[in-house]
Amino acid sequence: MFSAHIECDIKTKEQLLDMIRLFRKHKPTEVAFDTETTGLNIGLDKPFLFQFGWVHENEVYSFAVDIEKNPKLGYNTVWSALELAKKTKVFMGHNIKYDLHMCHNLGIDYETNNLVDTQCCIRLAHDALTVANG
Repeated sequence: MFSAHIECDIKTKEQLLDMIRLFRKHKPTEVAFDTETTGLNIGLDKPFLFQFGWVHENEVYSFAVDIEKNPKLGYNTVWSALELAKKTKVFMGHNIKYDLHMCHNLGIDYETNNLVDTQCCIRLAHDALTVANG
């Protein structure tokens, strides 16, 4: 069980720098991210919210940035988070390919081979159909 959840909505450059400093201090081996988007079209839609986090000593650290309210800070936060993720063993997300398309639509690509898709893990761990459905 986690003892605490520390979260921060990044609204200033200093908060972004605090996230980077905390990441460097904790040196997590696994991080996760997610995007909330304007729609489901992988070519046309864009993320309006980006979330990034990790666990350290039973505490969950999560950070979010509103890209629509502050596009420059949003871009810098997404870029920084992806750069930090390159230093970890595992960078995970749910339906991660879609979220990476959204980052690409911001002009940021991620090509490091440390990706884990929780959707794939769920499919591997559990049958897609219930017993009643075959």
